[in-house]
Amino acid sequence: MNNRRFKSLILITAIVLLSTYLRIYRLGDIPYGIIPDEAMRGYDSYSILRTGADSFGVRFPLFLRGFEDYTPALYSYLSVPFMAIFGLSVFSARLASAFIGVFAVALTYQITRRPFGQTAAFVGSFLLAISPWHILASRTGTEWNLLALGPVLTIALAYRGLRRPYTLIGSGIAGGISLYGYAPIKAFLPILMAGFVIFYWRRLYQLKKFTLIALGLFIVFALPVYLFSFTSEGMQRFNIVFEGGQSSYLNIAIHLIRNYFSYFSPNFFILSQYADNTLPIYIAHLKSVGLLSWIELALIIFGIVIVLFSKKKEGWFILFWLIVSPIGVNLHSNSPWPTLWLAAIPVPHTLAGAGMAGLVLIAKNGWLQLRLGLAPQPILRSISTILIVSASIGILRNLYVMHNDLFYEYPIYGAKDGRKEPIQLLESLKGQYDKVIIPSDSLSTSIYLLFYTQYDPAQRHADLSEMPEQTWQNIDGYSIGQIENYVHQPGCHLILTTVAHSVLIKPQFPQLIPIREFYLPTGEPNVGLYAVPSPLPDITESGTVFGDKIMLQGFAMTSTSNSLTNLQPGDSVCVVLQWQALNDVGADHTVFTHLIGSDHSSTPSLQTQHDGPPLHGMSPTSTWHTGDIVQDIHRLTIPKDTPPGKYHIHLGIYNALTGERLLTNLMEDQLILSELEIKAK
Repeated sequence: MNNRRFKSLILITAIVLLSTYLRIYRLGDIPYGIIPDEAMRGYDSYSILRTGADSFGVRFPLFLRGFEDYTPALYSYLSVPFMAIFGLSVFSARLASAFIGVFAVALTYQITRRPFGQTAAFVGSFLLAISPWHILASRTGTEWNLLALGPVLTIALAYRGLRRPYTLIGSGIAGGISLYGYAPIKAFLPILMAGFVIFYWRRLYQLKKFTLIALGLFIVFALPVYLFSFTSEGMQRFNIVFEGGQSSYLNIAIHLIRNYFSYFSPNFFILSQYADNTLPIYIAHLKSVGLLSWIELALIIFGIVIVLFSKKKEGWFILFWLIVSPIGVNLHSNSPWPTLWLAAIPVPHTLAGAGMAGLVLIAKNGWLQLRLGLAPQPILRSISTILIVSASIGILRNLYVMHNDLFYEYPIYGAKDGRKEPIQLLESLKGQYDKVIIPSDSLSTSIYLLFYTQYDPAQRHADLSEMPEQTWQNIDGYSIGQIENYVHQPGCHLILTTVAHSVLIKPQFPQLIPIREFYLPTGEPNVGLYAVPSPLPDITESGTVFGDKIMLQGFAMTSTSNSLTNLQPGDSVCVVLQWQALNDVGADHTVFTHLIGSDHSSTPSLQTQHDGPPLHGMSPTSTWHTGDIVQDIHRLTIPKDTPPGKYHIHLGIYNALTGERLLTNLMEDQLILSELEIKAK
């Protein structure tokens, strides 16, 4: 390997490593929270790994039912190895997309070098490596990034096939498989491939044997995609994203043309905002920088000028790529949208690389070979050098700003959904409640639950076969749906809902007891866990003081039998306590509730108990200060072998470290709350 090739290898390796760092560092928590599509794709991948079937039980599907949009399944299959290594997590769900992004950066070097040379290739791949547009797509665990990789891989192999014919076959296969990525590629990629054939028809005609084989393989892979697209299931996605399907042909044409040109508007191209200039798309762009910088735009314009006056058809093909890139995505009602336009990758960065390479050539030679002829102007060398230095400084400054935004600011203002911690807490507490309720009509709620609890896919498939009509409303003891359908059932319930929704339902359920509320990094209220004893129990005043520091203001009890006088083995009793700190407590204590037989023997029988810190540890007594009032809740399940008879519920507090019980103001180490009668079942 000669010295020049070695230096080139070192440089492209450094660019790839930089792109890897920007796409994988803190991948599990940036962006903060996952969107429903990520959870669905991740759980489908996990299900395929564990059972060979998706979350709906379809074995090795080509299209995933998902949110009734039947998206191609390629991304979920690519995620399977990472699920096998790291298990189901946000990190593993995103890792395939991150590596897809890195691979696209490496291929951009190959795509750019043929039409514009090595200098342009280095610059173009570097600009894509640091592109916030591409980085955010690479840090999201969906099929979006395949919209960028598929065309790049297909064309890179096609370029190579012009010199090494066997590679053309790989290009046909890559193109066909790419159709199983993101839906808009079905319209765009065949047009791009047709353009390649038109631009290079002479050479492809010379290689017609390999060209026909590549075309045949592309058709073999593509046929199932297009056949499925016109089925009722395949049309679901189209009907979801294209709201104008029932309009007149004229209105549809206007819709498509308007959306097409919206992708070339500076407001979107540079600032990445909607046309009304009010709603930034934080799922796909950073606050401090747009999809492209003004410096890149200037280089792109110069690169386009070079292409327009160049005799090289390779450059014209790159320009053709940019022109046709919005085709397909302009159907989408949300246009313009950065992730939809990933089909344009890597063209803007390639053209910017061409612009920078042109400046370098002028700086070295004082002229630039264009169709207009030679333009010898030695003074241009100094101007070009100044422009190169200025552009380089500007690009590096943008990298610094982008890096600071991505890793320090974006996790706060770009936070989407913070359900991981609440669901994990919910999972740890659900065994202490009769029913766990998640008020929601959204399928995404069920997907988050499956994802964050790592619910066994095989059990999921069994659930589907046993209760297909309620498959998304009952998951492993969780009841998902309207709160009114569940909360009035007697017992001790746990509710996960948004903080805003809890305020709305509080008047209807005044017994709602906050366990813990969660906030997004922005400080915005997110979701909360709440306990609800039902029916609403009457409060019994107490006034008993424990250890001269903690007073039991009052208590109440309810049960699954809807009556404390008609209990049977297997029922549960919900004990609600209201404490007041008379002084700063200063130490951690544990509350115990015991169900003890009332036969007055010297050793009363302990039937069941619940010991734990107040409010499941969410309100430790060490944090209580004078005057604080804390609601607490404990659930006792009556064992199925409990003999009939009368029983007492005993309450007490002991030091969590020493086990020493606090004495009441009556010098007792516990308080009898109530007498219950348990009848034979």
